[in-house]
Amino acid sequence: MRQLRHTAPETIVATLIKANLIKELELPGVGTCLALVQGANYYDGRGEEVSARLVAESILLEALKTWIKNLGIGSFDRVALRDEAEQPKIASTLWDLTAPSYLGGLLTYGTGEKPKPGFVACDVLLGGSVSEQGIRPFIHKCEAIRGLPNVGRCLQIFVANGFTKEAFILAKQKGIVPATVENLFGRDVAVGLTQLTNVLKDAATFVRDPIAFNKLFERLKNIEGAATNLRGALFEYVAAELARTKISSQIEMNRIFKDGPVIKAEVDVVSTTPKVSVHFIEAKGYKPRGTIPDELVKKWLEERVPWVYREARKHSDWKSLKIVFEFWTSGILSSEAKQMIAEAQQKIRPNKYTVSYLDSEGIRALALETKDAGLIKNLEEHFLKHPLSEPDVDPTRRDTTRVAIPPTAPEIEADVSDNFEVPF
Repeated sequence: MRQLRHTAPETIVATLIKANLIKELELPGVGTCLALVQGANYYDGRGEEVSARLVAESILLEALKTWIKNLGIGSFDRVALRDEAEQPKIASTLWDLTAPSYLGGLLTYGTGEKPKPGFVACDVLLGGSVSEQGIRPFIHKCEAIRGLPNVGRCLQIFVANGFTKEAFILAKQKGIVPATVENLFGRDVAVGLTQLTNVLKDAATFVRDPIAFNKLFERLKNIEGAATNLRGALFEYVAAELARTKISSQIEMNRIFKDGPVIKAEVDVVSTTPKVSVHFIEAKGYKPRGTIPDELVKKWLEERVPWVYREARKHSDWKSLKIVFEFWTSGILSSEAKQMIAEAQQKIRPNKYTVSYLDSEGIRALALETKDAGLIKNLEEHFLKHPLSEPDVDPTRRDTTRVAIPPTAPEIEADVSDNFEVPF
């Protein structure tokens, strides 16, 4: 429901685009974005940076969801996140996380009526410290919500890596909770999310370092949903390393294929053997023994493969090579998905291109052929090992450990630094 006397967001966007202040932009791995108009090529290469930040923020939001549920700040089964089908909303305003709250201080009482619940609303931003200018849009959104007569009281939280002194003071003055990842969840989680962002931006050598790989999973292991996000984000780097070892050392990741300014397809891994072949690999990290949705395979076969093939035949370095499309996953394919690929193999002329797949067993076999102990260990431990393969020491107990407040709260510094981290 739109707020009365408020201009519709679509109208604002259209006006700003017409004034040449913002533009719609396609970022690889992200999709359509609104961006300030900048010079030519200003946003080239920014897709990896934004995509990496969004993955890390998704894991942070899962941690916040568990934290809010465990402390009873919001209704246990009604915490909504931005990555879900229905966007978190209070009135007509979108947030990264929302939940109705029955905390005493947030309830509103009417005469002879049941108390009306309040809300907890949260936005997150990972990266550098949030400045005073950076916090102002969030403050404006919070104040707009408070002015609505039919909306309950709201606990408003902004989570970031850190805040400048001015931003922290301004947020507190406006009744907003400025919280940092470290103060909420401890240093390990804060370091893990920073490391993950850096890894996803530049992971060329990461998969070859099993110690760093394991530390990343270890630091984030207690966050519910983190493993799923990590598998999805990192499997393509495992696939790239396998392709580098078993197909060709000439590797390119996240290759974009456009129709003019519009992105039509993105290939996770391209492995080229000069004068011989080019392999286009779709890499899908998935939970151990989890079945890949048939729709993903169907879209790959019917949309991405034909488009990439047409573009490959125009490419000066690829047009005379053997073209191979492969679907690699750490999960399993349904019998229907396998049948779709088998039918495509029968219909497509071999001198045109070929399609094939590797599921978890095929990926395991390929990894074993590399004889790379670190790569094999990472793949087995984080992508292929079923969570029930190792029974608990005491089968009568379940480990319900989840992210919680650190055992000891950090002390408040008397001297506020430029990168102020608020205890919470």
